[in-house]
Amino acid sequence: MAMRPDSGWDLLVKYLRQVEAGETLIIVRFAQPIAELRPIASNK
Repeated sequence: MAMRPDSGWDLLVKYLRQVEAGETLIIVRFAQPIAELRPIASNK
């Protein structure tokens, strides 16, 4: 099944770009935090 361009993929890519830029995102379900998405530290 092909995903439509206006599906959740655009939003996912937006959030991944924010993480790449150094931001940490908290994923919430039913007003409860369930996960933290943050960049992996690199040795640049």
